[in-house]
Amino acid sequence: MSIDPEKLHDQVKRLCPRRFKGRDAEVVTGLITHTAALIDENHRLARAQANQLVKATRQALPDDRKRRAFKLVTEVLEVINLTGLATCAMPGQTHHPMRPQTTAGSALQFHQQAIAYAMDPYLDRWLAERAALEPMDRALALALRLTTRTGMGADLVSGSLARLTPACVTANGDLRLPIDIANLSRAYYHWPLPPGCARLLPPGSPKDTRDDVLLFAEALGEPIDPTLPEDALIDAAAEKKKAVADALQKAFQGFAQAFRRDTGHRGGVRLSDWTTFCQVGRFIPQGRGMPPALIELGKGFPLPACTDLHALAAQNPKQSVRLSGDTLASAPIKPPAPDAANLTAPAGGEWFDTEALPEHWATKANRILQRFCQDAEALQGRNRYVTEANHQKLEDQRDKRLGELNALWAGPTLAHIGFGWLCELALKRAKISTLRTYVSRLLAVSTLALEPAMNLPLWDDDIVDAMETQIIASRDWQHTTVGHFRQTWGDCLRYAKRIGHLPEVEHLPGGQAHVHTAKRIDILTPYEAGLIWNHCLHHGGDWGAQAAAAVMLGFYGGLRSADVLGLTLKDVFIDHGEVRVTVSAGKTSAATRSIPLDVLAPPEMVRWFREFVEARRQQFADPRFKGWKINQIALFGPSGNPDRYTREALIDPIIGLMRAHLGGEVDFHLLRHSFVSWLALRVYAMRHPGFAETLPQKAATMFQPAALARLRQIFDGEARSSAGTDDHIQIKKLVGHEDLRTSILHYTHTLDWIHADVMRRAYNEGPRVKVA
Repeated sequence: MSIDPEKLHDQVKRLCPRRFKGRDAEVVTGLITHTAALIDENHRLARAQANQLVKATRQALPDDRKRRAFKLVTEVLEVINLTGLATCAMPGQTHHPMRPQTTAGSALQFHQQAIAYAMDPYLDRWLAERAALEPMDRALALALRLTTRTGMGADLVSGSLARLTPACVTANGDLRLPIDIANLSRAYYHWPLPPGCARLLPPGSPKDTRDDVLLFAEALGEPIDPTLPEDALIDAAAEKKKAVADALQKAFQGFAQAFRRDTGHRGGVRLSDWTTFCQVGRFIPQGRGMPPALIELGKGFPLPACTDLHALAAQNPKQSVRLSGDTLASAPIKPPAPDAANLTAPAGGEWFDTEALPEHWATKANRILQRFCQDAEALQGRNRYVTEANHQKLEDQRDKRLGELNALWAGPTLAHIGFGWLCELALKRAKISTLRTYVSRLLAVSTLALEPAMNLPLWDDDIVDAMETQIIASRDWQHTTVGHFRQTWGDCLRYAKRIGHLPEVEHLPGGQAHVHTAKRIDILTPYEAGLIWNHCLHHGGDWGAQAAAAVMLGFYGGLRSADVLGLTLKDVFIDHGEVRVTVSAGKTSAATRSIPLDVLAPPEMVRWFREFVEARRQQFADPRFKGWKINQIALFGPSGNPDRYTREALIDPIIGLMRAHLGGEVDFHLLRHSFVSWLALRVYAMRHPGFAETLPQKAATMFQPAALARLRQIFDGEARSSAGTDDHIQIKKLVGHEDLRTSILHYTHTLDWIHADVMRRAYNEGPRVKVA
C-alpha cells in the first residue's frame, strides 16, 4: 500500500463532503480504503482495477441502489485525482447499441411500425399507378421517404418543406436545411438523401437555383416573407409549418386509404394519421444501421449549424478563413500592453472571492433595484409606466442608484446588468408591476448571492444553464411561470450581450418562440491553427511562447480561456511520453476534466509543450521559491512570477492576432468549437477506416493512421459498425459539457459529414465526394 488510507480519506472528504453523508457514507469509506490498497507504487490505478472497484461497490450496495455503483466509483476516483495523491483511470462503461425510446413501447406501436414499414415500398407502386401526379402527391412522397429512409420526425418534415427552395438542393443531392424554421441566416445543416429520396425531388433539381419560391410551390404556396420583423416572422413561420402539416395530413389520409385497399390491410390496427406515422416510421432507418443519436437529431428543429469543409480547404488566400504562410510570417505580432507584467492575479481559477464582498451584498444590491422601481413608480402616468415627460427625471434617478450600486461593489455583476436592463425597459414603457416581477424572479437575493453572478466574463453556455436550473429549482413555480422566466431570463442576457458582455455564451434561453441561432459557423483548420501557433512562437518573444501554448490548448485540448488562465504547474502531468492537462478549476462539475494532450495533439507540438512546461518550472528552481507549492504557481504568467496573467494580458492580444489574420468576429472560443468539430470527425474516422480519405483535410496529422491509433487509448479501441451516442458522450466529457445536447447542437459543426457517411453506408453507396 503506497498511500495512507486515512490521509486519502481526509483529502477526499475535504473536497467532497457530501459523499460522506446519507445512505452511501459507509460504502464510500470502504471504497476509499479499497482504492488505497489497489494504487501501485507509482501512485496509479489502472482501469482494470477501477472495474474491480465497481464490482465490489455493487456488492456492497443494497439491491435498490446497486445501479449507482458505477457513478459512485467514478465520482470518488475523480475526486482522488483532484487531490494530487494519485492518478486513477476511470472504469469502463457498458455501451448500449440503442436507447429504449427508439424501439416500440407497446403492441399497438409495434403493429403501427409494421404498417409504416410496409408503406415504404408501397409508395413506389402508388406513384407508378397514378395516372397523373398531383403537386401534393410529389410533396407527400418526399415527406414519406424523409421519414422512413432518413429518420425525420413530423415537425422537421413539415418545417423543412415550409422553408425548402430549389436553391436548397445541393449538387451532391443533399438538402440545405435551416437550423430553425424562423432562422433566415446563412446557417444551414446539410441533410443527406439516399436514392429513394433524391429521385422524388422535383424535375430540374439541383440545377434550379431559385431562392424565392418553395420547392413544391404548386402544392405548398408562397414562402415565408423574409422582410417581416422578428416577432411577425416567428408567427408566420409557425403558421406556415402548420399549413404544411395540415396539407400532409390530408394527403396522407388518401394515401393510407389506397394502401389499405391495395394491400388488404382492412381490419385491425390502422395508420391514418400523419403525425403518428412519423412517430413510428422515423425509427425504420435504425434497422439499416442508423445510430439513435442521428435519429434523435431528426426529431425536429433546431439543428446544428455546419461549416463547409470544401470551402475551408480551398487554396484561396483572399478568403478570410484562409491564410498563407508568407502573409502571416510577414505580419508583426501585436504585443500585449506594455504593463502586461503587472496585469496579473493569484494563480489558480478565476472564480470570484466572495469573502471580499461587503456583508449582505446580495440583499443590499436587491434593495437598490427595489428602490429604482419605487423611483419609476413615482414618475408613472395613468397607464402605469413612466411618461416621456419624466424620462429625464428617471435618468437622473438611474444615475443616482447606479452610483449606489457601484459604491457597494464596482461591476460588472449580474446586479449591474439587471439594473441596466430594467432602466432600458422603464424608458420603453414597461409597466412598473412588470419591473417588480422581473426583480423578484430574475434578480432575487438568492440569485445575486450565487458565485457566478459576480464574475460575468467567465460565463458560457454551461454557466447559463446551471444558473437557470438552480434558480428554477429554488422556486416552486407553475409550468407557465417557468416558461415566462426562461423568456425574460434570456431577454436579460441578450441585453448583456448587446452591450458587450458574455462573449463566450452561444445559446441564450428563451420561451417557446425563441429562434435557435448560430454565432459561429466556420471553424479553424489544423493548418490555420498551426500557422497561428507558429507565428506566436517565433514572433512574440517570451510572451509569444505562452500565447502559442494557449492556442495549442484551445485547439487541441478544447480549453476555454478561463481554463487556460486557471492552470497551474500542478495541473500538467508529464511522465515519459504521457502529457496530461487537468482542468481542476472548472466552473461546473463536468468542466473539471483531464485532457490527454499526448493523444490529441501532434507529436511535435507535444514535445515543444513539454519543453515549455519544463522551462516554466525551471524559473522557480531558485531557493527563494522553495516554500511555494506547485499549485500556487501559474502555468501562464510573467517570467519568474508565480502569478497568472489576466485575460487582458494574454487572451485579448491572442484574439487581436486572430482577428487581424482570420477576419470577422473570431475569438478564443473559436478554438474550442474547432476542437469539438474536428474531434467528432477524428473519432468517427477511428471507428470507420477509409472515412478520413473522403475529407478535404485528409492530409492533416490528426487524420493519419498513427494519430487515429493513439486516439483509441481514450475511446477504448472498441470497433463498432457505426458511430453511436456513446462516442459523443466521451467527447462531451473531454470537452467538459454538462449536457450532450450542448456538444452536438452548438459545438459540432461537422456532424453533416458523419451523417452523410452513415447514410451512404446504410444504403450501400460510395463515399461522399465533391460534385463539380
